[in-house]
Amino acid sequence: MHKLNKILENREKTQNVTGTWYAIQWQPDIATKEILNIGVGVKTSDGSVYVQMLDLFERVECMYSRDMIFHAELACNVAREIIMSQGFKEQIAPQIRCDKRGFTQGISSVQILNRLYDSVVSLGKIRTPKSHKMKGFSTINRDTLYNGMQEKLRLELALDYSFHVPTDPFQILNHEGRQHKLYLPFRKEKGSATLISTAYKDVQRVKSNLFDGSRDVQIARDELSHKENAIFLMLPGEGLESDKLTAIENDIDKFTWYMSKQRIKIECESSEDLLADRITEWCSAA
Repeated sequence: MHKLNKILENREKTQNVTGTWYAIQWQPDIATKEILNIGVGVKTSDGSVYVQMLDLFERVECMYSRDMIFHAELACNVAREIIMSQGFKEQIAPQIRCDKRGFTQGISSVQILNRLYDSVVSLGKIRTPKSHKMKGFSTINRDTLYNGMQEKLRLELALDYSFHVPTDPFQILNHEGRQHKLYLPFRKEKGSATLISTAYKDVQRVKSNLFDGSRDVQIARDELSHKENAIFLMLPGEGLESDKLTAIENDIDKFTWYMSKQRIKIECESSEDLLADRITEWCSAA
């Protein structure tokens, strides 16, 4: 009987997250009415919302043109921001919608999202010629990184989790007469922090991510007069081509030097768990 209870207990633990999942869709051209899946989302039984949006646009360029990448990225950003602040809406914008697909379950929200993303978002599959195949390198986009740290942060921050990790990772601030929606997923009484992933094979994508992160934190610092601002940065893992790795490392070196001059704390790790530890330390520091 004891053994049976153990088996049932373990089975429960392996499927301890349930919820409703959504396909996030975009219609690039109203005339053709073609619909593309650009992301997936899950609303778990406890009301938590998670999304994973398209973050590699090579296939969009192949299907349409390089100019269409801008529109695809804009659609992903709009969808992510609205869902995180307002939840899943059937119609997010004239050409963006959430298609409710039904019940889902899995070991964790991250495992569910990864499984759904791989099966639903065909545009997210990496195009790598066989002759240039890189062994062991994995792209990690910001959504995946953010979602993957939630469980550890909940455990480590305990009762303070909701204060330091708000439900909506975006914050609206006014800067020089203009309204900005900034990605600031981690906060404390006298500071704000953003999250950046440089785990990409595209050097230009890394440059763009570094710029966006620095801009958000600097605007928050200036407008909120906070003195304890930070940037948490995911480094590329193993398997990246040496020339690209060198270029990305040089950009990160220049970036960390510049941010230190701005008195903005930088924490760089190549492990999701270690980066979560650094976030916890920053949040908990007096």
